[in-house]
Parts: sequence; structure tokens; C-alpha cells
Amino acid sequence: MKKLINTKKVYMYDTEGNLLRVFDTSFDCADYFDYDNHYISYNIKYFKRIRHKKEQKWYVIKRH
Repeated sequence: MKKLINTKKVYMYDTEGNLLRVFDTSFDCADYFDYDNHYISYNIKYFKRIRHKKEQKWYVIKRH
């Protein structure tokens, strides 16, 4: 397992702003949404939201 230094948690909210889940790393978030890590990082930085592939629902993702 690769050791990650200075990772920031990723917070997932529904579209109404309710906290649903906290991921320890963007890699964990990428696994959950079935995207690669670069896509997650890009969406956190520029779009602040992401669509779950299987559920077809939109969620807000951000770091604090």
C-alpha cells in the first residue's frame, strides 16, 4: 500500500447541503464514484459537484 502524506479529507454532501459521507482521501472518493483520482481532484477544484455513475444522482464534493 502506498503511504500518502498530507492528505485532505473529501466531504460529500447532497444537493441540499446535508453531509452524507467523509472520505479519508480523494482515492477513496474516486473508488466510491468509480472515477479516477484526477477526475475527482478536477471536480473538487472547478465544479464542486459530481454525478454518481450507478445512482445517476448529483452530489457536492469539497475539501475543508
